[in-house]
Amino acid sequence: MPNVILRKILAEAADDFSAEICDGATLLDLDRQAIETFQSLWARKSGESRLLALSQEQLLHDCGVVTEEGVTYAALILFGTSDALVRFIPQAEIVFEYRQNQMPGPADDIHRFRQGFFAIFDSLWTVINLRNTTQHYQDGLFIWDIPTFNESVVREAILNAVCHRDYLRPGPVFVRQYPSWMRIESPGGFPSGITVKNVLDRQSPRNRKIAEVFAYCGLVERAGQGMNKMFEQSVREAKHLPNFDGSDDFQINLTLDGAIINPALLKILERIGEETLTSFATEDFIILSALANDEELSPSWYPRLHALAQLGIVEQVNRKSYVLSQRIASAIGKAGTRTRNKGLDRNANKALILQLLRDQGSKGAQASDFNDLFKTLSRNQIYPLLKELRDIGQITSRGRGKSACWFLAEHSNA
Repeated sequence: MPNVILRKILAEAADDFSAEICDGATLLDLDRQAIETFQSLWARKSGESRLLALSQEQLLHDCGVVTEEGVTYAALILFGTSDALVRFIPQAEIVFEYRQNQMPGPADDIHRFRQGFFAIFDSLWTVINLRNTTQHYQDGLFIWDIPTFNESVVREAILNAVCHRDYLRPGPVFVRQYPSWMRIESPGGFPSGITVKNVLDRQSPRNRKIAEVFAYCGLVERAGQGMNKMFEQSVREAKHLPNFDGSDDFQINLTLDGAIINPALLKILERIGEETLTSFATEDFIILSALANDEELSPSWYPRLHALAQLGIVEQVNRKSYVLSQRIASAIGKAGTRTRNKGLDRNANKALILQLLRDQGSKGAQASDFNDLFKTLSRNQIYPLLKELRDIGQITSRGRGKSACWFLAEHSNA
């Protein structure tokens, strides 16, 4: 078995690294201000004011990052002083870079954050927000002001990196910011069982103790919700979905594109209304984005598409094809696009077949020609049209199945 695969299996089978005791670390290695920040957040999230009266040592015991055996790595990663991280876990560092472009060379600005997470997470956002531009979109008299980098999306991305990175691998988490997009790079691939395709549906925190602390103080509501929020908010702001292009077994790359790509999507969401959107699953937002951008729909979305059709948001054209409803398409000025995507009626489709065969003449037309003619129709939908025209003597065919060639009948007046 290759060493890379063996190491991954052993790592996933091992106990939570963040819950392990760090030999030599003591309470003196933890930053009091960072602990106070967590204490305040936990008390506010839980509504338990008694937490504010606890000693810091008791607080750390209560949340499980300090035990009778000693100080855990989670305590250092979340509350450690700069000196402690240098001595015990130097890879627990976040490096921020700002670059005007992707040309090689030194970054235009760089900051190194090697301190407990609760001591630096606000400072990191401040650095990012320094160059965070605002995009303006006007619809009539109404103007949307949308930041290029949404604070909640960026914070969730960084939380995920801190919570799920592999601390047994060297190297920091990188936050690389460009004028209109950002990439967060964290050591270690996806945990066992997690892939790009199921990242929204399955949860497997690599550092469970850190995830628990984040949940206590409300930085994450519950396991797995952060990624869903990032996708939903990106759709709400008419941006590209977060993507993991370039990720492998050694590193996860999460790219956030801050540019608005389709202002019409903002109008679609406004037309649907916030009350309905609140009930949406993450998949529903992704479907709307795909429809608004004329992207291919995944077969796995059909159950959700059926639900959206019942809400009057989409309309089913056939078993495998959906379009925005007339109400939504008209509201955003896309009625023509909807009609094109929905397809012509049966008689118009037959007229197109006759015109194609007329143009082809003695060459005739095969299955691939009809597929090009009807982008939204399947072979099972095209063949009945051909059969009807053949049955009434307007067209003829030679051959069988997919290799059949179709011609305009010699006596046809079509």
